[in-house]
Amino acid sequence: MSRFAVRRVATQLLRNESRRPRLAGDERFANVRDEDAFAELVARPGAAALRGGFAMKAVALAAAVLVACGVAFASVIGPASETPDSSNDPPAAAPKTNESAGADVPSEALPASAVARLGTVRLRTIGQVKHMAFSPDGTKLASWSGDYSGTDEFTVWDAKTGRALRRVDLAGATVHRLTWLADGRGIALIGSGGLDTVPVVWEFTDEKGARSPVKPWRIVKPLHAITGPSGSEPDNEYDACYTISPDGRVLATGKAGQLLVDREVQLWEVKTGVKANALRPLKGGVIHPGNCEEIDFTPDARTLVVFKQAKYLGNHQFERERLVTVWDVKTSREKVRFTAPCPATSGRPAVALSDTTLAIGLDSGGTSLWDLKTGKERRIDTAHASKKPSEGVGTHSVAFSPDGTTLATGGGDGATKLWDLASGHLRHTLAGHHTWVQALAVAPNGKRIASGGADGMIRLWDTATGADACPLPGHKCLIGKVVLSPDGKLAVTAGADGTLRWWDAATGAERRSVAVPGALTGLAVSPDGKTVLTGAGDGKLRMWDSETGREKPATLQADVELGPLSFTPDGKHLVAVAGPKVTIWEWPGLKLARTIDMLKPGPNAVPAPTDNLTSWCQSAAVSPDGKWLVTTAWQSGSEEIDGVRSPFASNGVADVWELASGKRVRRLAKAHISFRFGTLCSGQFRSGTFTTDGRFVLIGANGAITRNDGKDGESFSDEVNLLDPIAGRVVQGFDESPASGSDRGRYSGASALSPNGRTYYVSYSTGEIVGYEVSTGKPRRAFVGHRGYIDGLAFSADGRRLISGSHDGTALVWDATLAGRRAPRANPLTDAEVTKLWDTVDGNDARAAFAAMAELARSPDQAMEVLRRHVKPTPAAPTDATRVRHIRAVELLEGLGTPAARKLLTELAAGKADAPLTLDAAAALKRLGKP
Repeated sequence: MSRFAVRRVATQLLRNESRRPRLAGDERFANVRDEDAFAELVARPGAAALRGGFAMKAVALAAAVLVACGVAFASVIGPASETPDSSNDPPAAAPKTNESAGADVPSEALPASAVARLGTVRLRTIGQVKHMAFSPDGTKLASWSGDYSGTDEFTVWDAKTGRALRRVDLAGATVHRLTWLADGRGIALIGSGGLDTVPVVWEFTDEKGARSPVKPWRIVKPLHAITGPSGSEPDNEYDACYTISPDGRVLATGKAGQLLVDREVQLWEVKTGVKANALRPLKGGVIHPGNCEEIDFTPDARTLVVFKQAKYLGNHQFERERLVTVWDVKTSREKVRFTAPCPATSGRPAVALSDTTLAIGLDSGGTSLWDLKTGKERRIDTAHASKKPSEGVGTHSVAFSPDGTTLATGGGDGATKLWDLASGHLRHTLAGHHTWVQALAVAPNGKRIASGGADGMIRLWDTATGADACPLPGHKCLIGKVVLSPDGKLAVTAGADGTLRWWDAATGAERRSVAVPGALTGLAVSPDGKTVLTGAGDGKLRMWDSETGREKPATLQADVELGPLSFTPDGKHLVAVAGPKVTIWEWPGLKLARTIDMLKPGPNAVPAPTDNLTSWCQSAAVSPDGKWLVTTAWQSGSEEIDGVRSPFASNGVADVWELASGKRVRRLAKAHISFRFGTLCSGQFRSGTFTTDGRFVLIGANGAITRNDGKDGESFSDEVNLLDPIAGRVVQGFDESPASGSDRGRYSGASALSPNGRTYYVSYSTGEIVGYEVSTGKPRRAFVGHRGYIDGLAFSADGRRLISGSHDGTALVWDATLAGRRAPRANPLTDAEVTKLWDTVDGNDARAAFAAMAELARSPDQAMEVLRRHVKPTPAAPTDATRVRHIRAVELLEGLGTPAARKLLTELAAGKADAPLTLDAAAALKRLGKP
């Protein structure tokens, strides 16, 4: 997907959201995943006051909704920083360990069915890094991270090796504060993402205590708003913000409400395992002039700083400045007040305190410093702005060294900078992130600093030298494109760190890394496995020798915007999605064979008033016989808003074309916007591909068949849908597989059809890959091992290996064979066991049937005996029941691949001409090739 396409959807979604009350700056808004839950939050007491919070960035809101819709930003693999990570990388082999893991102790061992991990899981989290803190001795680092689907986790890391020591799933939680105390205990103030938002003080270093102090997020029904007397406005005061003193003894809560009145900041005695509203109140506290937005203690716990909520000005605008009051904690007397600029916010405000100074990161990329005694401001031009105008701007995180002499700033340019506070002199620029840096933590001795990115990557730095204190192998950002060579021995990955990396697919060892600046939109390996190809949005095609890594000359004689790349089944043409068109190139000559232009939307396709209507192609797949092409695209237009022309996206469409002529055969379907499992799904098709027999099309997402008159026909709403492109009908839907974390919002991403056509694999935001049996539409197997959204899936030509690339910065190579990595049985099965397994293969439970096939594959001789007894050449068309049995039998025979299996396949292929079993057996023999 191009950046322009992302902006189109972002604009539309923001416009739609603008019609609802906005809960700006409230992290709980990130957990709203259905209309009822949203209505409940708007209706609850104090919602109006929340609108005056730190204004949520439009980009952040768009990203939240887009990701929840399954739109992967990494479809365009482009780094935020200017310099790709390619040189001086350490060896890439990820360590395999035999350590036994406890309930919360993560293991670095390969997940079940995985052959190799490409990269490392060290210092890799889920979603965005939002809070970090070092232990008093600096040997451990605690982090909390999460994404917008309710996938949140707390992790303790070894600060020297980057190894995860403990991990706790906190689905849907909100962490207000995270800190270590001088005695070595660690505490966090953590709240639920559901109705009960009162936080709990959690001692996370007490591993014998509760693993998670909050209930997982769940969809809730709306409550009616509480109203006051007729003609009056209710205040509905609530706890708006929290902080814990550095010594861990005092919790401070700041109030807010709908009325513009003075608010109290209350102090409470901290006790772990107790909700904030049940703690013992302490004497003291302050009265702040207005609603409280943010409160913080200075490191010595003697001073409390309170931010006032900004006033809502209408038209989605808030005041650009905040009143800040500074208080003596012991006497409750106000020391000074001043009006400061609004902090940049990316999940949390960019604010930090030393004993004498308040630092505020600014959206402009600068940093504002305030003397807590005099209220005087000075600024440092921290210059967190990418050189590319379309990318990161803003100082999103700030932190002081323990002695208060050094200021660390992190920004939208992906850099962390260390400044001498007295002189304002830049000491070091730590360029290691490829998304914005939104969390910083300095070790108590000041020798190490941790920086956390919006992509979930954590980096550790030596503050004296600026060197990477914990160098790790592999990509330094998310992986969005993956591919395997036809023989499955070579893996190539493209990351948002601006590198293209070669790996040994069997061992996980990195062979080489090539810097590829700019946005990568396509990745492919030639049919002979000798050439690696990449496409970019600027139309440049680049090619490398697969064996040596040397770049080959590649020039396209046309002005195109390259997207996903693929080859026709015969290997004679390169197919390139190119914005509003698909281009077909002769291979290897790269002569343009034909161009297929997407049809422009009709006047009613995009909500009015719009113009400049266009259809942007997302995917293109050629039928096995090379005659047909199926494309998915989304339609867009633009309109002028306040003098600015903005793109506007609408529903997606799927079309079938004649490849040779480029003529459109029919509009197959149109996508619909919907809610699925509490997640808003965008109106676009995530994928479209032919089945291996070319008779049907597999479509991801929901929509409706388009009738010949252009109107909606039969609708479909399953995760994957099998459509007949000729008759224009829904054949069947694929059943949803239960999520590995049932309390999380879940959306699908990439998909890949196994070369034998039996299993359609779909990846999910929860890090799992589910294989659906094409003949029944039922889930049959799952690969679980990633810790984030999976944006890329690809098979080797023989179907034995599947590779997945994830936003967790790693790729995994999976054994996709029937038996997987399990060794042949040492002892033969009993006759009763063989009979039971065959009965299961012949049953209705797809998961159980696949498991039984896998078990039989471990005993090839016994499997052949039972197959010969039950599978015979077909003299006539089978019934539905025998059809599924035959499909599974042929799959098992092909999976065995032994001489005996080939012999039976040959006998079955000699059955009645055009019978499904006959055709299936012949196709299996063709895929197996010569012995």
